[in-house]
Amino acid sequence: MFNNRIVRKDAKQAFKRRWPGYLGLNLLQYVVVSAVSLVLMAALAVAGVAMFATAEMPNEGAEFVQAILPNALILFGAGLLVALLLALFAGAMQMGLFKGIINMVRGEKAGAGVLFSRLKKLFGCFLLKIWVNIKTFLWMLPGYLLIFIGLAVLVVPVTAAVTDAMSDVLSGDALVESVETVFADATMTDMMMTELENADPDAMEEFFAAATMTDIPALAQMIMGETTADMAQMEGVLPESSQVAAFAMMASVVLAPVMESLAASFESGMLQGVMLASLMLVVLGMILTAVLVVAANLRYMMSNWFYADDPSCGVLGAVRLSKKAMKGRKWQMIRLMLLYIFRAFLMMLLGSLVLTLVITLVCSLLDASQDVMYLLVYGAVMVFLLVASFIASGRYVFAQAAFYNRSTEEISKQY
Repeated sequence: MFNNRIVRKDAKQAFKRRWPGYLGLNLLQYVVVSAVSLVLMAALAVAGVAMFATAEMPNEGAEFVQAILPNALILFGAGLLVALLLALFAGAMQMGLFKGIINMVRGEKAGAGVLFSRLKKLFGCFLLKIWVNIKTFLWMLPGYLLIFIGLAVLVVPVTAAVTDAMSDVLSGDALVESVETVFADATMTDMMMTELENADPDAMEEFFAAATMTDIPALAQMIMGETTADMAQMEGVLPESSQVAAFAMMASVVLAPVMESLAASFESGMLQGVMLASLMLVVLGMILTAVLVVAANLRYMMSNWFYADDPSCGVLGAVRLSKKAMKGRKWQMIRLMLLYIFRAFLMMLLGSLVLTLVITLVCSLLDASQDVMYLLVYGAVMVFLLVASFIASGRYVFAQAAFYNRSTEEISKQY
């Protein structure tokens, strides 16, 4: 069985020999995909301008919407089609790049033509990504379920407490008492008088005290003047311009006791325990989801490499081969990934610090201005980070290709 030392050695040798070809394939892929994107987007923009330029646009609002809506929907559908075509094309080009990297690791030819070699499997490349994403989502369902249970643990008792408080507030004379409490508060009365300029507080108090409504919808209808039976009572109490403000005031009248009831439940410790249990379940669900995402990604990591190397295996075949290749090697891949990530971070950090110190020292010796020094430091660090990211990402992707190559050799020996 191969180990990470062998994989790193294969990747290092291949990248050292073929990095110009890898750089060329990356640049060519970027240029081609960008060019196709610009052409498609420009065609979409021209079509949109032509559609709206030739259409007759009425001045009135409703007719304007009716005239513009069909063209807008057609343009939206065309935009979705363009996005799908770009996704298909970019996915096939990426598979071609993977094939080129595999050839480089194996010491085979990897010219510019290999980048376009998977365009004939356009839909297969796209379906593979969709299927892997679906499989990954199914793996994440237990974590999502635990998060949902945690949220339900909090929502259900809080909803029950709110319902009980609402029923207490709206039962019997509780609503009238709440209104009287509001009117007894001088601050609240002043605020209501500010909101309801022409309202009479005494008349409003009598009106609400005489009300026999015990549910919010009926009371809202009465306040808003939507029932003819109550219009006579509303006359002289609330002007039409103030009815909405009165409804908002009554909402606060009802919500105040509800919030007091919830605060009492929280102080008693009932909701505190519920919130703690809910938080624990949500956190455990998030941790489980993260673990399952990593496990699923490792399980299907080699799918793209198998399909890029030999599309005849099919979408389902590539997924099965990936599971077979990663069986018993997930921890090996995790250690390989962490090693390359740590090396990349260390290289970028130390390189940036060394460059900054060297340029600062040289500028000090030459009595250069601070503006020149900052410009040199910024430019040098940006160039270094660009080169370092290319080297780090190249080594990592070559390590994945070497891992895949060694896996296929072992699978071929076993079967």
